[in-house]
Amino acid sequence: MDREDYTDFPCVSIGGPSGDYFIRAPVVSNEYIDFSVVAVAVMGGANGVIQTSGNDRPRALDTTGASKYDDTFFIGSQVIFCPGNNSVPVGNSFYDRVANQQGTVFIRIDGATFATVTVKMRAKILKAIPDKFVTAKPEHKEQYHYERERKIQEAVLGIEGETIEYSDRPGKPRTVRSLQTGSQNGPARDNQDILGPSRRGE
Repeated sequence: MDREDYTDFPCVSIGGPSGDYFIRAPVVSNEYIDFSVVAVAVMGGANGVIQTSGNDRPRALDTTGASKYDDTFFIGSQVIFCPGNNSVPVGNSFYDRVANQQGTVFIRIDGATFATVTVKMRAKILKAIPDKFVTAKPEHKEQYHYERERKIQEAVLGIEGETIEYSDRPGKPRTVRSLQTGSQNGPARDNQDILGPSRRGE
């Protein structure tokens, strides 16, 4: 994918003793966030096991051999082993998706006395900008009454469970829509039957 489609952020390193850590996405106004583990480092003689996930908080791994991880009971995170007093450069060639609504990367450190994890994040640029919200002002009486009439029709149709086929307005010609509480297979009626005699002369 083209690099112009992303906004890259500087690397961030977090860590400490064994435990759970997290990094929040720098921005929220984007299509989605990716992250990559650049490097891990362990200080002290004890070995460290580092897990990273964009879905949920990782759980402690069972390294005794009693547990078997497969396609039905798998590890939902990236697992990196680092010997004591050492560092492992991972690089940023592999990016994983941040798939939770909070935009958080979850990190777990086990075994190490002190360890750090360096993470790089990038945001997919949001290119589809929503249009501005348009409402009818009371001083625009024709449009105001039109919107009021449309809301009344929606309320009535929602109770009666009908589907209406628009022939002229409101809506585009031949546009069919049903309300959330309406019947999807109900009979279509002409717009004039809904509007009543007051609008038939228009």
